[in-house]
Amino acid sequence: MAILMVFSMVPSAFADAVLEELPEEPVNAVVETEDTNPVSNVVEENEPAIAAEEEQETPATADEPETEPTVDPDAEFSEQVELDTGDHLMASQASASIDGWEFKSVQDALDAVGTTDHDDDNDTDFTYGNEVTLLRSATVNPLTVAEGKTVVLNLNGYTLTSSGTVLTNNGTLTILGGDRNALKSTGAEVIAAKAGSVTTIEGSIFTAATNAITAEAGATVRVTGGTFTAGEEIFAGEGAFTVTDGLFSKNENGDVEYFYSDILSGCYNEMAH
Repeated sequence: MAILMVFSMVPSAFADAVLEELPEEPVNAVVETEDTNPVSNVVEENEPAIAAEEEQETPATADEPETEPTVDPDAEFSEQVELDTGDHLMASQASASIDGWEFKSVQDALDAVGTTDHDDDNDTDFTYGNEVTLLRSATVNPLTVAEGKTVVLNLNGYTLTSSGTVLTNNGTLTILGGDRNALKSTGAEVIAAKAGSVTTIEGSIFTAATNAITAEAGATVRVTGGTFTAGEEIFAGEGAFTVTDGLFSKNENGDVEYFYSDILSGCYNEMAH
């Protein structure tokens, strides 16, 4: 019996010693706690930051169209502008110019002739000249040259069209010549010269539904060239007409052409009266 007890105690003591040397938790728990979990935690914490960086670095697609500045064609406009973009007029928006200053409408330019304005870029005052140059063809409301103004209208190869009188002159007006220049009325005369006005026509093509030029008593009209076609009269009214050149067609009773020599020899009376 003594011998058996010794042997039975030896394994027990050995087992207790081994157990004291073992760690409190299994080895695989240490690996999971110290290696796996911390790594996964770092990844989870950094995911939003990485996603934000990727979103910032994403380039814009090349297919997105670039927006261009636009100008409202119906917006009020009375001051001079330079051709540009943004707050300035685009080329297709400007109708006429004076000394390089461009205007939305021909009437704006006619009104600006001889007036004083301020150049903000150079901080100086200046006065507009008297020559209005068209920059494009346009359909217009009846235009007016105000009393006291002296205007040179350079059609510049373009056409002005109106359903009424194209231009009423109360001042002094000169219309420059040109084979492609044209003034056309689809419902009235082309030029209405008021009493006290002076109108000089050096050329261009005039097409009228009624009279080419109507002049009130006291108005002076000088014609040195041009082509005139009228549904009624070439020259009408009680104004003083002086004609030295031109081609005139009256469509009242068919197409009949008159040269200035015919007018000087008496055909004018037949056409206008």
